Amino acid sequence: MPRLFSSFLLTCFMTVSLASLAANPVPFVNQPLVPVSVAPGNGAFVLTVNGTAFVPGTVVKWNGNALPTTFVSQSRLTAEVSASLVAQPGTASVTASSPSPGGGASNVAFLLIALSVGNIQFGADAGVGKGLFVGHVIAGDFNNDGKIDLAATFGNLDTYFKKSGIDILLGNGDGTFQHVQGRKTAAFPQPAIGDFNGDGIPDLVAVGSFPFSLPIKLDVLLGNGDGTFQHAREYTVGISPMCGCGVPVVADFNRDGKLDLAFSTQQGLAVFLGNGDGTFGSPIVNPISGMPSIGDFNGDGRLDLALAVADSNGVSVALGNGDGTFQNPSTIPISGVVDVVTVADFNGDGILDLATSSETGVTVILGIGDGTFGKQIVSPDLPNSTDSVAVADFNADGILDLLVAHNKSSHISYMLGNGDGSFTRAKVLNRPLVTSLISADLNGDGRVDFGFVLNSGGSFGRSSVNIDLQTAP
Repeated sequence: MPRLFSSFLLTCFMTVSLASLAANPVPFVNQPLVPVSVAPGNGAFVLTVNGTAFVPGTVVKWNGNALPTTFVSQSRLTAEVSASLVAQPGTASVTASSPSPGGGASNVAFLLIALSVGNIQFGADAGVGKGLFVGHVIAGDFNNDGKIDLAATFGNLDTYFKKSGIDILLGNGDGTFQHVQGRKTAAFPQPAIGDFNGDGIPDLVAVGSFPFSLPIKLDVLLGNGDGTFQHAREYTVGISPMCGCGVPVVADFNRDGKLDLAFSTQQGLAVFLGNGDGTFGSPIVNPISGMPSIGDFNGDGRLDLALAVADSNGVSVALGNGDGTFQNPSTIPISGVVDVVTVADFNGDGILDLATSSETGVTVILGIGDGTFGKQIVSPDLPNSTDSVAVADFNADGILDLLVAHNKSSHISYMLGNGDGSFTRAKVLNRPLVTSLISADLNGDGRVDFGFVLNSGGSFGRSSVNIDLQTAP
């Protein structure tokens, strides 16, 4: 009897102890890494990774392999990179990974291994996949081979009655792709990537509805690790989407070690807290409008949002409470109607800034680090309003640049960064009716290329996913 009672007490103690262990949040890595690029043969160096939700025991991983890492603070890690890792041109995939309970891998940041060039050039675009109204394209490594893959959503105005879904295009590592699978999803799907069931394999989620007055459908496609995905698990959500709500954002908004999902709806910003098994709870609807981008703007370890509000001359900033809810947003007035807001450190001071794009140009709003923003730097001369923006170091000089797709004209613009938040005069590439844009090293040469959706025939026409490879030496 005493032995049984002792076992009972031990079991109770262990249960309480395990329950009392707080889960580590999923870490989040800021753009850019420091440095964001190095020359081949650079030699050993110390890599600085800024972000949020780092804990003692968080390690920096280089192409999936752990580096000797120093925990500096919950917002900074440093890691030792050996000379052998940067001996040849290429691009490294960098993540921060925290231990269990909770934890897991962050979003991916890239470090370029390439010589700096004064000017950049892109080759002629090449189609890699076609469908009826291809809507959005996103990039990731779905089969863990170190090569960038693509996921492209497809559908048209008939897809309320007919098929719509996601096509998977696996990269060959040379700028070409092979179609491996298509999966059916809800109409007009908007895609995002994340490990939603904690198995270390990228999954996909698609948000869609048609007509837009009907409740949102949420499709979760769990990855198999070989570039294929399971059939979508579809959930109907009792709220209505915003027309043109943009791609959902994925992060651990309530710091429980499970990835969550957020996007705009007619009722406000909906946050779906992840259960860690590929399912989500009922939405938390915040009375906030606009297309969100993520960052920890006040350094408190809780993710905040910057939002581009439709037809507004300003950017909203909503500080996170760490539980999936957000404080009332503050508004930063901007010259011109804001189309897109992007979050990164554009002047290299270690503090996140905002870049907004409008018909008047690009405005960078420098962050102060306490959740507020100060000086505005305007780089004018964009040809038209903006559909999407990609941020990367296109000329490998260690400074972030911008690639801007213009949805009302046949243009993609690129603007090279000066390192202080300003950009050079926009250079224009003729690419008609671009509706979605990604940037990545698609052929493994250490230089940033881009992919886009070319809508050649309107809503009822055939569209394609195309790529442009950089041809600079």
